[in-house]
Amino acid sequence: MPTKLITKYSTTGGTSPSSSDLEVGELAVNLTDKKLFTKDSSDTVFQINDQTNDYSVTTYGAKGDGSTNDATAFTTGASAVATAGGGNLHIPASVGNYIISSDVTIPASVTLVFNGGKIEVPTAASATLTINGGVASASFHRELFVVDSATASASKIKIRSASDNTQISPYVTEMSAFWFSGTSIGGKINKAFQAGGTRTTCRIPAGQHVMSETIVMSETTYGSNLVLRGESQIACSLEITGGSSIVGIDASDGDECLIEGVRVLEATGSRTCVGLLVGGTSLVVANSWFSNTKYGILANSGAGMHLDGTYVEACDYGCMIASNFADYSISGMNNPASVLNYRFDRLYVFNCGASNNIDTTGLRIDGSYFEVNTANTTGAFTVGETVTGDSSGATFEVVSSTTDRIIAKTLSGTFIFNESITGGTSGATANYQSVNNNDIRDIQFSAFETKQSDRHGASINDCSTISINGNFAGSGTDATSTAAGCFVGDNVAQITFNGCGFFDTASSGADSYGLQVNGTNSRVAATGCTFTNDQGTNQDYGIRRQAGTVQVTGSILNGNNTANTTGLVTLTGCIES
Repeated sequence: MPTKLITKYSTTGGTSPSSSDLEVGELAVNLTDKKLFTKDSSDTVFQINDQTNDYSVTTYGAKGDGSTNDATAFTTGASAVATAGGGNLHIPASVGNYIISSDVTIPASVTLVFNGGKIEVPTAASATLTINGGVASASFHRELFVVDSATASASKIKIRSASDNTQISPYVTEMSAFWFSGTSIGGKINKAFQAGGTRTTCRIPAGQHVMSETIVMSETTYGSNLVLRGESQIACSLEITGGSSIVGIDASDGDECLIEGVRVLEATGSRTCVGLLVGGTSLVVANSWFSNTKYGILANSGAGMHLDGTYVEACDYGCMIASNFADYSISGMNNPASVLNYRFDRLYVFNCGASNNIDTTGLRIDGSYFEVNTANTTGAFTVGETVTGDSSGATFEVVSSTTDRIIAKTLSGTFIFNESITGGTSGATANYQSVNNNDIRDIQFSAFETKQSDRHGASINDCSTISINGNFAGSGTDATSTAAGCFVGDNVAQITFNGCGFFDTASSGADSYGLQVNGTNSRVAATGCTFTNDQGTNQDYGIRRQAGTVQVTGSILNGNNTANTTGLVTLTGCIES
């Protein structure tokens, strides 16, 4: 029977011929969008070229001999697949790797199918292989190579060594979920993590991505972090396994991103991860939950974030806002900067902190850290040691460090450019270059609650223009540790509490306060608040002021009123008991 071509069908909605239009074996082609239809013996009409165009790079001259530049063959083959309406570009087994020594871009409609062949991008070529389409492979990381980290830093594919077919290097740092086939965005993400190996970053492009399945990451099997880019929206359940020191959701560089209905859990109990790393601009986080991480929420840069309806529990730091702070033991940490114009509504922080350490509380706002830039580092500085300038005698305490950068606190004196600095414990040395000190300001909390923290409910230092409406409660389970619902330290230029409740449930034997103001140059105002203490022994006060200025208006003070400290707490229209 001769073939009959029918061209009268509209492209709108992918309309296909009906069964009555075709006889068995006849074809209908739409010349506008190149869709081809036929009818089989069961009287069924179907499209026969929907993502089924199969081409081979060898058809277009690819050698795969380990020396010939096959870039032109890949470009030509990919273009042919795209022109045909999309499909597969096969990479068959060969005597050597397929070498790409000049730039190649694979279009979005083309899927690379590895049939035993391997791609290599040599270092000397300085070429970039950009894959906008998919990758069909169960062992992607063993079949596509960028030879070293220098090439990797400029490439969309970042695999370090072509000579190591069994292990992925930490330089595998960037994969798009949309390179991988799958029926859902969550499935694509899981495949990207599996393909990438240790410490992979999976990037989520703009768009609305609702993920029904749990995304699982671990240090040894899957990836490092889920990274949002401009105008992304995600909703998922993310489970971190294996005790990885990684970032769960990285929103440090997003712009107008939405995170809604997200659940992040570190399943191992080791508390080594960041649930949500905040930065960028105009980020919205709604109705989410973070549990059992080192930092539930860490905001160390950015402006214009709004968090609404979020629950944080069992973290060392429930919510930490700290400019110039990076935990260099955690992969994927962004560069810290100023934290400005944040809004927290309906934030509930429960059972956070560890070992009664003042630094690990339910809420911590701290601008007292400094980022020290160094050069010519020898050795490794250790956390907690004092570093001294060999010429100036200036000192600081190490919080965390990496090559040529140290996060420090308690900076004393003035360092001299390029002077040698030495760690008092480690003996590590470096040359001092500069210090950054970013600010924290314009932070507002409403319907906020922090309770059952190991020590203070909140600890606030070195910031300005903070407004809080909510409840504070500290535990102080160690009888030797003073605990407060809220501790205000040094240089809190302006903090206002409106309609707050301050509670303390410290064990007997520990001094405990509703509000403790212990900071030089701090100014505190409280209006319409309640200060309550649950203990009847030791120095237990609704308010204890040791430094700074405190003005309390129209509030209720239960317990033992205010502490007999230097200076006075100014009370206006208050009820005392």
